Parts: sequence; C-alpha cells; structure tokens
Amino acid sequence: MKKTLAAFAAAGMLMLPVMTFAQVAANQPPSIELDEQFGAEAGIATDDLPSFVSTMIRWILGIIGVLLVALFVYGGVLYATSAGNEDRVETGKRVMIYAIIGTVIVFAAFVVSDFVISALLSTSGA
Repeated sequence: MKKTLAAFAAAGMLMLPVMTFAQVAANQPPSIELDEQFGAEAGIATDDLPSFVSTMIRWILGIIGVLLVALFVYGGVLYATSAGNEDRVETGKRVMIYAIIGTVIVFAAFVVSDFVISALLSTSGA
C-alpha cells in the first residue's frame, strides 16, 4: 500500500510542472475575448446557455467515468494482490462490481442527458 501511495505521489509531482505552466502570458491581460478564445479552443460553447450546459454535463460525466475506470483498476489490483486473503478478495470483487454499476449509471445518464438536451435544442431552434 505504501508503494502504491508513493507511486501516485511521484506521478503527481511529475504533473506539477505541467499544471504551473497553464497561465496567461504576462503581456496579455485577461479579458472576455481571451476567455471566449480559450473556451472555443477547449470545445466549450459560450454563445448560448443550452450548449454550455450540454458541454458541462458531458465534461462532468466524462470525468466521473474516468474516476470509475480508475476505481475498477483499483479493485482489480486489490483482487490480484490478495495473496489468498479472503477479505481482500471480497473487497476487490465488491469494488469492481460497484465500479461496473457506477459505469452503467453514468452511461445511462449520458444517454438520457444527450437525448433531452438534443430535444431541447431542436425545439428551441438553437
């Protein structure tokens, strides 16, 4: 467990320089146009509210999906490294089952939200 925690800490430290360079250039003060430019580059629609909400829902569900895949991998590691310990085997199985259930729920939420938002956008004329 300590080795796993150390590996995640090391990976986080390697990502730290990437996160610190995500800043606006010194000669370019933040403005509304700059925010719209970055929003357009990230694929976030800033022109109307329904498109913005749709994009944000997709981003949030995508992040939750990635977390659930990581949780499934964690359950698999627990299961694989149980070394015959029945408690760890059961914990690993339970984590993987709950991750699969969560993934199904997130996928269903994505399908439903995509259907509802596309129906709202088609009726609003956007």
